[in-house]
Amino acid sequence: MRLTIKPMFIKTKEGSEENNDRRFEMFYHNIIYNAKHHSNMKSNMNRRLLYICFSLLTVGSAANAQETLPTIQKVDSTGYIVFDGDSAPDFVTTLTDGKKVRLGDLRGKVVMLQFTASWCGVCRKEMPHIEKEIWARHRSNPDFVLIGIDRDEPLKTVRQFAKATGISYPLGLDPQADIFALYALRESGITRNVLIDREGKIVKRTRLFNTDEFESLVNAIDAELAKPYIKRMNAEEFSKLITSDKVQILDVRTADEYAESHIPGSKNVDVLQSDFEQRTADILDAAKPVAVYCRSGKRSMVAAAKLIARGMKVYNLDGGILQWLQENKPVE
Repeated sequence: MRLTIKPMFIKTKEGSEENNDRRFEMFYHNIIYNAKHHSNMKSNMNRRLLYICFSLLTVGSAANAQETLPTIQKVDSTGYIVFDGDSAPDFVTTLTDGKKVRLGDLRGKVVMLQFTASWCGVCRKEMPHIEKEIWARHRSNPDFVLIGIDRDEPLKTVRQFAKATGISYPLGLDPQADIFALYALRESGITRNVLIDREGKIVKRTRLFNTDEFESLVNAIDAELAKPYIKRMNAEEFSKLITSDKVQILDVRTADEYAESHIPGSKNVDVLQSDFEQRTADILDAAKPVAVYCRSGKRSMVAAAKLIARGMKVYNLDGGILQWLQENKPVE
């Protein structure tokens, strides 16, 4: 008995012939049909042939499935396709003054991207805040760059938009929203802000505009800009530092966290409260260095940035009190 198996081909949209899953399906049915309907398939040779054919079918189907399996793109609930810790996708944009800017050329600087458009009401609400609370404070800092990326609008419209919103930070053009599509689903909305550190890594993303999230963005920018001026210490180094009576210790967690346990001798002012600057000005000696800590080391970086802005020397405990406790350092 001879098995007769005819591979099946179909036409693709481009008109070329190729094997596909239907070929393997026909291959399978031919094998099963011959096995069922030919009673003389009892020899070892025929059984071996059936086994080989079925094995080839299985391998071929798996390979074919691998070739056609679509790539699954990670997307968060707001449409972002990039995440904190990712390298920021590179691009080139042309500013309204004709200057071309490549993101990759800004390595070594803290960069904020604002994705915007003239038809976006939330963008118009947010942009004056960006102008006043971010750009006005840092525009003279050579380590900071802010660029608004205008979504798929002509140059004339973008220039009119800048004038209407009263902003002076640069706006770049984004034809067909190709730059936007590197960071979020092309069909998803704006306004969005992306903060990028000196190494080109994304450290913060925002969507829409609310005061709490915007304040956290302002704080994150301050912290990134202050990083080169903050002495970061591990628990052992921090422990030796605070033995000096010339060093002030500041816990910037909430009052409840402080009450649970804190490093002996530390004062407590919650960095997330609006009166942080005033309260620290009242209890700290501006002439003495400050050793600052929080739970994990993030809030304390925000606090350190605020203290450095007042000309104070600041030391930050890396890993916060969690690391302190892990190394069995004393608390009260």
